[in-house]
Amino acid sequence: MDKFRQLTQTLLFCSFFTIGILAIAATALSQEALEYYYNKNLLYQTKLQIQHLEEKYKKYTEQIEFARSHPKAIERLRTVQFGEMPKSDDQVYYPRVNSEIEININDLDAQETPTTNIYRVPAWLERINQPKPKMMIFALGALLVLIAFGLFGGIVESSENF
Repeated sequence: MDKFRQLTQTLLFCSFFTIGILAIAATALSQEALEYYYNKNLLYQTKLQIQHLEEKYKKYTEQIEFARSHPKAIERLRTVQFGEMPKSDDQVYYPRVNSEIEININDLDAQETPTTNIYRVPAWLERINQPKPKMMIFALGALLVLIAFGLFGGIVESSENF
């Protein structure tokens, strides 16, 4: 029966001590964990912005190459887009694009792509970082460690018989 008692004491000591140390570590590292999630979201949003800028750069580079290879097309686009009169008599004059449609297109272009936070901060981490729960969890973790050492800290075999 003595071996069973020692095994029970060892298991209780390990469980109390582990839970206590985890509670203390969670409260001590909660602010760093929040910063980790915020930085991870910031990095993700920055990568999305870089990807968006690379796509725009590629599109504009293609447009510039097209303009260099087709100078007559630019002249035709100038009359369509800006409503300029053609420079020569053999060109067709197109009236300027409808201003309401142009405003709507500009509004759509101006809208940024919404960035979403895919790395959400866990609810327990937000709760544990508040001052009152943080102090309480830290105190309870320290109490569990003290209980573990106080009650189950040492297994003393007495060789003396009273």
